[in-house]
Order: sequence, then C-alpha cells, then structure tokens
Amino acid sequence: MLFNSYVFLFVFLPFALTPFVLLSDRLGRHWLEWWVIGCSLIFYSWFDITNTAIISLSVLFNYLVAKAIHAHHNHKNTEKGPRYYFAFGVITNLAVLSYYKYTNFFLRDILSHFGIHSEVHDIALPLGISFFTFQQIIFLKDLMSKDVTLFSFRKYLFCVTFFPHLIAGPIIKYKHILKQLYSRAFFTYSPVYLATGFTWLTLGLFKKVIIADNLAPYASQAFQAVADGHVISLISSWTGCLAYAFQIYFDFSGYSDMAIGLGLLFKIELPVNFNSPYKATSIVDFWRRWHITLSWFLRECIYIPLGGNRKGRAHQYINLLITMLLAGLWHGAGWTFVVWGGVHGLLLVATHAWESTKPASIGAYSLAFARLSTFLLVCLAWVPFRAVDLQAMTTYYKSMFVITSDIGSFDPRATLIIVICCLVAWFFPNTQQIMCKFKPCIENYLSERATWTGQSFISWKPTPFYAIITVLIFCYVTISLGSNAEFLYFQF
Repeated sequence: MLFNSYVFLFVFLPFALTPFVLLSDRLGRHWLEWWVIGCSLIFYSWFDITNTAIISLSVLFNYLVAKAIHAHHNHKNTEKGPRYYFAFGVITNLAVLSYYKYTNFFLRDILSHFGIHSEVHDIALPLGISFFTFQQIIFLKDLMSKDVTLFSFRKYLFCVTFFPHLIAGPIIKYKHILKQLYSRAFFTYSPVYLATGFTWLTLGLFKKVIIADNLAPYASQAFQAVADGHVISLISSWTGCLAYAFQIYFDFSGYSDMAIGLGLLFKIELPVNFNSPYKATSIVDFWRRWHITLSWFLRECIYIPLGGNRKGRAHQYINLLITMLLAGLWHGAGWTFVVWGGVHGLLLVATHAWESTKPASIGAYSLAFARLSTFLLVCLAWVPFRAVDLQAMTTYYKSMFVITSDIGSFDPRATLIIVICCLVAWFFPNTQQIMCKFKPCIENYLSERATWTGQSFISWKPTPFYAIITVLIFCYVTISLGSNAEFLYFQF
C-alpha cells in the first residue's frame, strides 16, 4: 500500500483519519494512540504480513532492553550495567539487520574472492528494516545519554510504527515525538493542521507522480540498456544520468513531503528531511540538505564515536571515509554502493581540505560555479548508485566521456523535462519555504530562503484560493496515478 495509490488515499487514509478527527475530543488520548498504532500495523502488514512478526519481535526486544537500561540508571554504582545492555541491544539489532541485508552479499561477493563458494539463500528483505532498526538504536542511545527518561510501551510502539515514517523515514529523535505525545497541544484534531498536512501531502504527490515517475522511463531505458550489454550514445548516457538524478531527487523529496503531511494530519510534527540539496555549494553542504536525518544519524552514531575531528585532520579524513563507506553499504549490499559511498567520502575529504585553505567569502560567480560543479559531481556519483554492477558502471561512464562518431540525438520531451527540473530545483522555493507561515515548530527549517525580488514568491495560506488550487492539484495527481510506481528509497 503505497502513499501514491488509490487504496491508500481513498481507503486506508480516510479509515485511519476519520475516527481520529471525530473522536479526538471524546476518547482518551491512549485510545487514539492505540488506534493509530493498529492502523500503522495494518499499513505495514499490507506489504507482507509475515514481516509484521519481525517488526513486532524487534519492538518487544528493544523495549525490554530499554527497560533494563532505564532500571539500571536508577541505581547507584551500576554504570557498567547500562553500557552492557546498550551494547547487547545494538549488536543484536545490527546482527538481525546484517542477516537479512548482507548474508547473500557476504556469501556471493566476499567469500568468492577467497575461492570459497557457498550456497546463496533466498532471504527476503523485510520492508523498512534499515529504518526501524536504526530508529530503535537511536532510542537506546537516547536512553543511555538520558535524553529520554519518560516513556511507556504504548508511546514507544507509536514512535516506531507511526506509518508516515515507518517505511523510509525520516529517522526521528524520540524526545521530539514523545514530547508531542505527552503534550496536550499535539495529537489532537486541528483544522489548520489538517489543511496544512493535506497541502504538504498534495505537493509531495505532485513531485512523485507528475515529475519523478515521468523521468523514470528515461533513466531506466539508459541504465537497463547498458546492463543488457548494449552500447549507448553520449547524449543518451547523459540524458539517462540527469533523468535519474532528478528522478531520485523528486522521488525522495516527494516522499519526505508526504510523510510530513501525513504526520500533520494527526497533528504530529516530523522533521524536514530534504532541503533543496541541488542548491548546495559543496558536497559537505549537500549532505546537510540531502536525507538530513540520516546525515544526523551517521554523524552522531558513527562519525563522532570514531573520533570525529578531535584527533587531527588525518584521523578526521579517515573517519569521513569509514562513515561514508558504511553509508554506502547501508543503502545496499553491493560493490556499486560501496563505490558510491567511497566517492562521496573522498569528495567530503577533498572539500574539507579545500575549505581549510580557501578564502572565507566567495563572489557571485564563484558561488554559481560552486553550485554547478557540486551538482555535476553528485550526478556523476549517482551512476554507481543506479548501475546493476561494477561492469555496468564502468561501461556507463565510458558512454558519458568517450566521444564517438555517433553521439546520438536529443529526445525533445526528455530534454524539456530535465530543463524544467533544473529550473525548479535551482530557482523555485522548496515545500518548507512555500509553507513557511505554518512550518512545524520542532526545528527551524528555513536555513535558506528561496528568493524572488527578496522574498519567496509562493507563500501558501489557509484561504479559499489556496484551498481550490490544492484540491485541483490533488485531483490532477490522482487522475495521473499510473501503475503506482514504488518509491526508490523503499529498496534501501
């Protein structure tokens, strides 16, 4: 049951939301929490009911570990106890994730290099296991640091299973969601939040259905042709690369907007996970804007524990490389993802080295060059991310840079869509800037305002005019729902 499907939009969402709206002032909050938890488990079970047992056991295990950590915190002279339970919980979570995600990669691609051939098993990857595993590791970490001191099984289960973020994020900070569940100001019926949430949802659907899904055929055609052993032209390879760059951009941006919008319908604020990353002026800036909550997790749970930048530049650069290699493996069990993570790690190292020597300020032309060069580097790095294997990756790069007598011809429709995407990604305000008058309160999302004569030229308001515009966009999107293409980040 995808967010961009008729069954979700016209069956599940009304089923989950209607009782919440009608009974929010009549039932106790604990009943509403159980209702949303039940709906979330139905949502997850829709994909594969056998996976419900996996997430249920995962939640129960981590809750028991959390209770043990919490209990030992309340006793003196037991500093080692919480650390032991925390280590046990983290190792067990990672072991389960590794079994499902990396067993075949280890058997097929690692052992074979040493001449050891083992039978590859058919292990189905539970949907969203990477996200809900990392989510629960964060919860244990918050308990260890005492950022979270008050919780119950119901509220913990709500935080993990809340369907807007369950499958592909954002990765939440528990203290933010728990504060909302314990506060009377949140998780209750609100017409303004309903209008705001519906608009976020509609804008996200537009990005996914109208933009990303229309780019998908051009990206798939080019990369699949190379995977099948065909030689593609220079123009076709660049068209495919740029099409995929914008496909994954609007696909993930659309999902992130939908997650926030669905949360707001229930008056729960989720963090912004996407902040115009193609406007970035460096790879460091890109990772502050792309998958923001994952970047936070990588920094807090890998980079800083490794030592961060506390032991000099050499150690900092090694830590950056290790962190990004692990980020690549997190996205997928394959050498192409290792290459993608390694490329971004090297680019981060080069950026930090350059920023330690360059002037503090740069001019307008240098800023434009920085944005364009960063965009091109990110696009080139998407090739291993999308390629099926290393050979296909190498062949695709050759198609992009080796000029032959037949350079191909431009596809007018593909070229027009890509040009429009460039204009939207570089010059238009993003969703949080459009919705700036009613931005969620848990974080300051407007670190950079889109400008048009000094101000954001689109500013949504809860007025009849914007209501009509939003409904028309929603109707256009629902008419255009084709085969309900899956979100790209679902596979990670």
